[in-house]
This record gives sequence, structure tokens and C-alpha cells, in this order.
Amino acid sequence: MISFFCLAWNLNKIKIMKFVKIYIWFLFVALVGGAPVKGLAEGTGGNDDYVINLVNQIREAPLSHAEKLGYNSQEILNALPWLSDIENGLPKVSPSDTLNQRAVSLNTDARTVNDNPYIQGVDLTSDEMNSVDTVNTVYASQGDIGGVVAFKNFMDPLTAIEIIVNSQFKKELDPGYDGKQILLSPDYKLIGSSLVADRINVDGRLRNAFFVDICLASSLLKSEVQIVNMINQVRANPSDASVYLPVNLGFIPVEGVSPLFFNTALESAAKTVLYDEVDVLAHALDFGFPTSEVGYTAALEIFSKSTDDSLVFRIFSSLMIREVLAYTQRDVIFSPSWRNVGPALSAVGNESNDSVKVSIVTGGRTPANDQVEEEGLFRIYGVLFTDTDLNGVYTPGEEIADRLISVYDNHSNIRVRTTYSNKAGHFSFKLSGNTEYNIETVIDGERSGQLVVSNSDRYLNLIVKQEKDNSN
Repeated sequence: MISFFCLAWNLNKIKIMKFVKIYIWFLFVALVGGAPVKGLAEGTGGNDDYVINLVNQIREAPLSHAEKLGYNSQEILNALPWLSDIENGLPKVSPSDTLNQRAVSLNTDARTVNDNPYIQGVDLTSDEMNSVDTVNTVYASQGDIGGVVAFKNFMDPLTAIEIIVNSQFKKELDPGYDGKQILLSPDYKLIGSSLVADRINVDGRLRNAFFVDICLASSLLKSEVQIVNMINQVRANPSDASVYLPVNLGFIPVEGVSPLFFNTALESAAKTVLYDEVDVLAHALDFGFPTSEVGYTAALEIFSKSTDDSLVFRIFSSLMIREVLAYTQRDVIFSPSWRNVGPALSAVGNESNDSVKVSIVTGGRTPANDQVEEEGLFRIYGVLFTDTDLNGVYTPGEEIADRLISVYDNHSNIRVRTTYSNKAGHFSFKLSGNTEYNIETVIDGERSGQLVVSNSDRYLNLIVKQEKDNSN
């Protein structure tokens, strides 16, 4: 959470009508306490729309937005060369009722923490969340931006939104920033927000204030990424399949094959076919996948009630057995031809059972793959996990989430990239070939890392070992 206060004193640029409207609003706030500010600014389509438009403006042209804030784009690229990967824009974010609910909760918590006597607990969302017993509904990646903008007299709420968003953007442009990339992360596809007009105690005096919370998340669920983690594990190291199940993957080369990387078009296709009987190939093409080489598999199972992690492992095991039995008529998970993947999982339960359906759509090469190789780059699909059972293989529940991963040039010891693991322990980045890198993280003061030299895409286990508990 961003924690700062901005004191605004200048009223000269506020139009008379807006001045009167905001004056009436804060008079109301002073009398009855905190309340939502929905669509307060005329002609904006509401504050939620303004947040989405501002965030998407940054994501569509990050360097252009940086220049509007006084940065030199070339200096930014020199300091943060990885920004060239997103120079042409990032995926737009779309509104999410679930994230709106989260933003409301964070906003209420923030005002309560500030011991504000005016808190009324106002619900800012217009739609009630559906009350269904679902499992595996945790987003794989999630990031929150928030803060308080306090001022003496009056302020346009859109100005408060800009202050909070631009402050986070400037942090992410700082070469020394070790925090999570949110506005500049390609992982995020969904957004929710909450803006509340209230009052806050600043140096013993009550000030008018806007409380702003913005939540972003991936369209992928943690469970979906966990499944792909295990798929990539056995693609890279076929012998590890025996740790999961007593199956023979002798049809995979002993040295393994390259990992599958998440593809937006295939994700969309997988989510659509999860619920509708459609032509998967045609649908993937409709979503813009640039090749006819698309594979599809699915599984529907009912399991006795279990933990989310156990459920993911069981559906993966079912999927893997189906694929081994169907080989060579169907080869969706293991084929070296596949380079991209789109997973989708739905799980609904009752007191005794969970019904789970998973769909996996894989695809071959794309122009993006070709461009990476032409530029002498390779991609890492990494998984950070605690090897609780000391078998060297990832299983759901062992992942380490939201941990800083650093990439160092092993000869110069210069840090060239940073990223964060997501809720499934997954991290990913592109690197230049023919260079020795040390990819590492620090947990409880202890460094865990691995040397990497490659010219092609590869899977990476970044393992934090633990000793077995022999007390029993």
C-alpha cells in the first residue's frame, strides 16, 4: 500500500459548478461520515471507468506516459532494458466484480486502521457476488495499489486517482525498486477499484481525504498455473513423472522438451470450451492464434472432498493418465511441437464431493517465438518451491508465492532482471543467450539459486530445501 498524504491548496483551476458539487459532497461527509464517490466528476463515466482508462493508457504506451511525467524514454530504457519487452504495450485490463469487492474490503480496512471516527462501512459495489461453493478460485497473480490523498479544502477525485496511480508508476520506473511490478506486469488482465470521500486526522487536525484502492489480477487461477507447472516439470524431466504416477513417458526424449508458455488466445479458447461444446481449433483461430496447430484435451472428474492443492494434483493425475492412454492418437501435453498453452479449470463442491472440469489447449509456434529466437533470446519458465519431501519435484502446496527473484550476470555480478513469483510459485522472463546467469532468491537470509546458460527456452526448478521432520 502506498502511504502518503498530498496537501492541495490551490482552488483557481476548479470550475464553479464542480466546486459547488464537491463542497456539498464534503459537507455531507462531514455530517454523516465516509461515503462512496461514484461518478462524482461529470462527463467521466464514473470513477471506476476513469481508473480503468488511466491504467490502460499506461499499459498501452508506458514510455509515452512516462514522458508526460517528465521522464526521458531513452534514459529509462538504458536503466531498465527489460522495458523494451513491453515497449509496444501490455494487455488491457477489464473490470471484475470480485476485485471490486476486494478493493472495497481493503478500503474499509485502511480507514479503520487510521482510526477514523467517521467510518460508516459503506458498500461501494453495485452488484452482489454470487454465493456458490467453489474451490480453486484464487488468482495466480494479484497486486494492490492504494493510498490516501488528504487536502485542506477541495480536490477533484480524479486528481486523487492520478496521484495514487502515477506514484505507483514512478516507483516501477525506479531502477532500485524491488517491489512487485503491477502497472508494468503483463500478467494482469482484471481490475477493480474503490474510492471513498472521508476525513482523516493529520497532525492532530481533521482533513478531507480520498481513500483509493485499486486491485489488479491475472485472468489465470492459481490452480491452472499449478497444473501447467506439473506439465512442464514432466516435459523437462520425463523421469520425474514416476514421482507423480507409475506411468511410462518413454516417448518423450530423455533430455526432455521445452516448456509451454501461457498464451492469451489459447487461454480464451480453453475457458470458452470449458463450458460450451465448440470446435476448439476454429475457436482458437477466432481468438487470433496464428496457426492451425492446436491440440485439445479435457477431463471431468468427481472427487471426495479434499484440500485445493490435493484436488489440483488429483485432476492433473487424471489428465496425465488420459493422455498416456490416448497416445499416439492424442498428444496434447507431451508433444515437443507444442510451445504455448491455455489452461482452464472449474471446480464446484458440496459437503462431501468436488466436481472438477479442466480443459487444456496447446499450440505450436507463433511469431512471438520466432522473434525471441531471432533476437538471440530465450525464455525461462521457472517454479520456486520448498522441497518439503526432498524429492526434487514440485507438487501443489510446495510453491513459494510473492517472492523476489533476481537475475544476475554471473561474470559482472550486475543484476539484470527482477520479478516476483506468483501464487503458484511461477515466474518467467526473457534473457539473452550465450551468457551465464545466476537466478536466485533470498529467504530468511539464505540464498537459493541456480546457474543458467542457454540458447533455447527452458524449465527451471528453483528449490528451497527443507530437512524432513523426523520427530514422528
